[in-house]
Amino acid sequence: MPQTTPGRSLGLWKTLRERASEVVELEKKKWETSKFEPEPAPPEDIEDKLPGISPMAKKLSRKKSISTVGNIGIAELASWYQAQPKDTQKKYSPDDWFKCQNYLRELASSRAHQADKARQISTRNRVQGQAHLDIKQTEVHEAFQQRISVLKSYYALLQESLGNVNREINGLASSLADCKAFMNSRFGWPITVNKTCQQWRDERLGIENVRDIVEESLEAEGNMLTSVKGDSFDTLVAEADALLDVMKSKAALLAADIARKDKAINVDVTMNQMKKSQRGMSLHLPEIKQAPEDAIETEEWLEATQNLITDSNDAYKDAADLRAKMKENQTLCNALVKQHEEEVNEALKIHLEELHNARELASSLARENKYNIQETDAEIVKIKEKLDDQQDPLKLGTTRLRGRRQRDEVERTRDEVHAALVQEAAEIHGVSDALTLELETAVANYQHLRKLEGILEEDFALKTKSIKIDEKCLKLRAYLADDADPQRIKMMQRGGSWINWGIRWQEQNQ
Repeated sequence: MPQTTPGRSLGLWKTLRERASEVVELEKKKWETSKFEPEPAPPEDIEDKLPGISPMAKKLSRKKSISTVGNIGIAELASWYQAQPKDTQKKYSPDDWFKCQNYLRELASSRAHQADKARQISTRNRVQGQAHLDIKQTEVHEAFQQRISVLKSYYALLQESLGNVNREINGLASSLADCKAFMNSRFGWPITVNKTCQQWRDERLGIENVRDIVEESLEAEGNMLTSVKGDSFDTLVAEADALLDVMKSKAALLAADIARKDKAINVDVTMNQMKKSQRGMSLHLPEIKQAPEDAIETEEWLEATQNLITDSNDAYKDAADLRAKMKENQTLCNALVKQHEEEVNEALKIHLEELHNARELASSLARENKYNIQETDAEIVKIKEKLDDQQDPLKLGTTRLRGRRQRDEVERTRDEVHAALVQEAAEIHGVSDALTLELETAVANYQHLRKLEGILEEDFALKTKSIKIDEKCLKLRAYLADDADPQRIKMMQRGGSWINWGIRWQEQNQ
């Protein structure tokens, strides 16, 4: 087989590049390798005169090399050359002949030097490469040993933690009854009222849908209710109620992780003992990945294992102080809830007063605007009538001017009558121009007054809706009072129409 044909190993490494591309990207030892350098270009004047153009030369280069010289038949070569066109059989100069010999000498010497240099580098890389890979095989073995040691150490820690958890599970059950006795009834209804008020106020329209002090107070109250309920009560109750389940779940997780660690130890021990000559091995090139999709980082593995051990060791905490903490928090939280309740109610009352004042202003502006609309409309009618009134005087004046032309030529004087008639027409025109401008101004004012009418009416309606919403919120929040009817609150907690029912009942009984 010609040495230029890729062998099985060369094909493997090319496949490795294609099917395990991360091999190329991984940082590894840099090797100084030989590089192919092209031969020097022949002089231009002899480029087409060099030997090696015959089929025999090209055929020989494709066969296995023979150590002896003289492998092209002279007769066959001569026949080929003689068969070429006559213009290729011309005589060359001695200078061309010498140039060819010198170029072939230079070409052979250059290629021999490059091939020798490449063989030296290749030999060095083969020897040093194998030594380097031997070291890497040792490192793989040491990595297996270290990994197995880490697995065994965590295996022992997990077993110790599992023993501690199992011992504490039996002592936890008695602490659960007192924790479940406390029921959080102080926050459910206020949260419902708070969210309902925020939803109602979100229904405000246009410019009225402003982020005001009421909204900020409601948000602060809602955040307080949610956070205090969650932090001071729900968390404690949930911790007491779920602690036993947590302990059992941790025990199950520990047992499962112990089984996984045991299996991992057995796998790595088996893989570490595997030899290169062992039967049953095959190439699994797709497995060469620095970060397989289904694998996790060692730091993540360590963190997960350590977290499991830490969480399991912390899971069996004493719950004896939970009841006292709940009672203490209940007193503190009641005062905090009442403070926010009063702040929201006060903000609503202040804002309602502002809304009533603003609506009254909008109403006053709207009434004044309607008066101006009526007055402007009447003025437009008067201006139009006055403009119409100017037609008869103008007809009279122009008729008189036309009639006076009936005088004889000698009598057609530009007298004071003519001047007065012309001046009168000019003044009529002046008055009409002024009235026309006044009419345009009045119409423009009328149009803008009508537009302003819509603006003020809408502003009045927006503020009316906002007032109704805030009044509705105040009526609903009245059910937060300590003396509110608990049965009615219980029905209103169903939500929806029941809340509106409670508000209507309050309105009817005020």
